[in-house]
Amino acid sequence: MIVTCPSCATRNELPRNAHHQLLRCGGCGHGWLESRAFDVTEIDADPETASDLLHDPALDDDVLAIARAARQAAERHAAAARRRRAELRGWSILALVIAVPLALVLVVHGWWLPRQGINGWTAEPKERYYKFRGWTLPPDGQ
Repeated sequence: MIVTCPSCATRNELPRNAHHQLLRCGGCGHGWLESRAFDVTEIDADPETASDLLHDPALDDDVLAIARAARQAAERHAAAARRRRAELRGWSILALVIAVPLALVLVVHGWWLPRQGINGWTAEPKERYYKFRGWTLPPDGQ
């Protein structure tokens, strides 16, 4: 985690597990007690760290409020991602239910029936279509 020196504004790298430590700036040598030295994004990435931070009695109320808010935001984000995946799954199934029968109709009427000498969309000539289906040709006028 990166902390900033309050004296000279130099940015310093801090180990992840350094909570409530006396720090000394590498630039100016100024020392200070960093009591809020944890990265709130760790809560989203590491649930163990989140539990430790939320139950640390040495942290003040502001830090705990920030940690709880970050944890709730991470939970909301995860729930929204689950909802999006479920919605996408539903739309995919609907697309398959529509696309498979449509593709079958297009193949039969656009490719297979014409290879049999029958217009796939109008079933003409009727004699050939009725013979292909095994039906008897109806008398004229019906």
